[in-house]
Amino acid sequence: MADVARERSEPGGPRSLDPDDLLSALMLVARLVLLLLFAVNIARGRVGGPDVVRFRQIALHPGTPWRDFPVEFAPLQGLAIRMFFGASLRVDALVLAIVAFAADVTAFAVLRSAWGRRAGLLYLLVGLPLQGFIYQRIDLVSAALAVAALGLARRRRERMAGIASAAAVLFKLWPAAIIPAFLLGRHRRALAFAIAAVVAGGVAWIAFAGVDAPSQVSTFRGATGWQEESAIGSIVLIATGGPERLEAGAIRVGTVPGWAPVALAAVLLLALASIWFRASRTRDDPAGAPSLVGICVLLLLSPVFSTQYVSWLLPWVAIAGSERRRTLMVTSVFGATLLTGALDSLRNAAGVSSTVVGLMSLARNALLVVVVVAWFAERHDDASVEAVPPLR
Repeated sequence: MADVARERSEPGGPRSLDPDDLLSALMLVARLVLLLLFAVNIARGRVGGPDVVRFRQIALHPGTPWRDFPVEFAPLQGLAIRMFFGASLRVDALVLAIVAFAADVTAFAVLRSAWGRRAGLLYLLVGLPLQGFIYQRIDLVSAALAVAALGLARRRRERMAGIASAAAVLFKLWPAAIIPAFLLGRHRRALAFAIAAVVAGGVAWIAFAGVDAPSQVSTFRGATGWQEESAIGSIVLIATGGPERLEAGAIRVGTVPGWAPVALAAVLLLALASIWFRASRTRDDPAGAPSLVGICVLLLLSPVFSTQYVSWLLPWVAIAGSERRRTLMVTSVFGATLLTGALDSLRNAAGVSSTVVGLMSLARNALLVVVVVAWFAERHDDASVEAVPPLR
């Protein structure tokens, strides 16, 4: 027995597999199995959610996107759709699933490499309830680009970090809310590259697509209603019972007043400013809790909160949970992913009443409020929070 113990302690001897690594490996295998199941269903003609249908419409539409016909997607996503979709419905669905899977694995790899095995494991665990549908969506691409940008900055590869951040913003606008993380992390060159690339990309986009293009994206092709899962839309749905309508690719209720978008944008900017100001006075990793809270606020103040948008939270909650023992914040986001996955399953399995949709969405949104309140109420002196043991 002494010889065995000695062999295990020696650097060259065999080492037992870390439980975190084993669990991560199992969940990665499960994701690969789900990808294969998606591929089988696609081969049988079941292509999944509505995104692939919309992508094909854009890919096959004659003329210039945004300029000749309205498109609700940011420039890099719109151009990627035109380049990689349009072969056939089944091929497009398979391409989408593979791209989403690759983005999922990339985000995990970046988190594990830059923030440690615990961050990678939390990402896989919290995102598990979304696996029933997330490979039918493209939102993981922007999440992977955004976390890769901060991971590169952490490795002092600031030029690539800035370019990756700009790519994330130009693919989906939401990563702009976490660009201040560069400044707080003292990655000023990354911030400068990100801003310069976003400005250059935005100017090129408008020159190509026309001055109306940003408005098409910000208003989701001029939609007038509250998306039923949004913070305000879920309340309107419960209070009025509908009627629900399909508008610009989303189920909506009520009417957004003309003043509301400007008011919500102003509140959002004030909220983000307060979040990043508070973050500057703490020792939190800006890629962790501050980024998580910022995205929660963005989602809560948006007229649209589609099911897949929950995936935007995954990298930041993984970092926040690995940095400190934030049980309430992590379990709240996990509860949000559970409710989101359950809501998607209910919709696919059978008709679900508007009241159930409203209540489940309201509960999910309330959990995001808990995340925001928990962070603002959290004491940030070193003695108040039990630190996570350092990663090996």
